[in-house]
Amino acid sequence: MAIDSLSLEDLRAAAAEIDRCAYNHEQWFDALIGTLVCGLPPDEGDLCKDAHHHCRLGQWYFSGNNVTAALAKRPGFRELGVEHERMHTHARHMLNALATDNGVPHKEYQQFIIALKKLRMEIATLRQDIDDTLYAIDPLTGIPGRTHMLSQLREHQALVDRGIQTCCLAMMDLDNFKVVNDRFGHPAGDRVLASFAHHIGQNLRPYDAVYRYGGEEFLIVLPDTPCSDGLAVITRLRAALSKLPQLVGADDPVFVTASFGLAGLQAGVPVEGAIDRADTALYAAKAAGKNRCLAWDLSMDTDA
Repeated sequence: MAIDSLSLEDLRAAAAEIDRCAYNHEQWFDALIGTLVCGLPPDEGDLCKDAHHHCRLGQWYFSGNNVTAALAKRPGFRELGVEHERMHTHARHMLNALATDNGVPHKEYQQFIIALKKLRMEIATLRQDIDDTLYAIDPLTGIPGRTHMLSQLREHQALVDRGIQTCCLAMMDLDNFKVVNDRFGHPAGDRVLASFAHHIGQNLRPYDAVYRYGGEEFLIVLPDTPCSDGLAVITRLRAALSKLPQLVGADDPVFVTASFGLAGLQAGVPVEGAIDRADTALYAAKAAGKNRCLAWDLSMDTDA
């Protein structure tokens, strides 16, 4: 699970917890300086070798919940833990040295400050990553919007260009969605969009992605998947969505279908070209009767 696969609630909770941890650590630092400068009694917990497990930040970092598991896939999360442990180690060494006649060595204090600065930098960077992810998420559906979509697709494109992976794109558009809005109102239409987004997210692989492309359109990305396999995956998804009851305020649930157009990322073809091909296949699926999946081929190319 990547950071951008966390729900809005999880991301907001993580941001709030990081803020609390950062505040708590500043309070801890103030108390430590009071001990080093004024000779106040040290916190016994700071003298333990595993002190980095027991402070507020450590308790959160090692909690092992789904949020920290997702954040652990971010490269800087490990470095945050390393600098946090190093900082507590130097703090322990300083407190132990304080009881000796020689006092705290200057080098030990320097190493502590270096670790502290690096820790603060990692905390601030992680917090900014979460803010960026929150900014990129569509508030209605809870899935990423188009903000970072192209940059992430270009990462897949680079792997395709190097022959490392295949990647299939599927453009999805809800069928007759205007009828839902006109008959039941836009709030009901919003619930349908959120329901579709949730179901798609729950039925993709952990490394797949779905973006709200705009309006009632979604873009699904299937890495390590050729279009032939992607067509089978999307066909199953289309069938499941068509049977998903939508509670929109009517006496009976409403069933909404969707059409899909597929195209693969190809070496030498820009990401935008692959999106255009998927869009062309989507229009062909709509023209063929809707509620179906079609993969792009050369016959659909108006320039062919």
